[in-house]
Amino acid sequence: MFYRLLIYIPIIVLLVLIQSTTVRIFPNIHYQPDLITIAIVYLAHKEGKVAGQSTGFFSGILEDVLGLGPFGFHTLVRTVMGYTIGFTTNWRVTDSPLVALVLVVLGIVIQYFLYLLIGTVFSYPGIVISTFSLQSVWGALLTILFTPICFSFLSLLPFKRSSDKNMLERLKN
Repeated sequence: MFYRLLIYIPIIVLLVLIQSTTVRIFPNIHYQPDLITIAIVYLAHKEGKVAGQSTGFFSGILEDVLGLGPFGFHTLVRTVMGYTIGFTTNWRVTDSPLVALVLVVLGIVIQYFLYLLIGTVFSYPGIVISTFSLQSVWGALLTILFTPICFSFLSLLPFKRSSDKNMLERLKN
């Protein structure tokens, strides 16, 4: 786990920096895919709950330090999302693009639900309003569109594959 953690950290740092500085698809319209959500979903699905919450926590802290919201907001949302998606590690499914899309949609739904919950409980009207904005909808659609590309790239890295683990379990039985 320690070796793989050394691989996660630079990837998450790179994605947070890319996300916060340069990923604007259209120059005059501020729509962007959430590459960090894709990476957290991928790692949580491949590695499990601990890796999901760890990468979610680390990326959330980086986003909060960069000032992309109230301090602790992204940390909480991304940690809960990573932990929840980590429950899918033991699913006996193939690594198809459809599974990737379903998992990322699930991650986005969890993320937006937490945005609404936190925004409502702590009286952040800006968070509640921005969750239903056109920018959020287009951002979610772009995230879904970028999912197969990002999953293909991340599959080249040395992560444990859930299908390999399931295959080993089947061979033991």
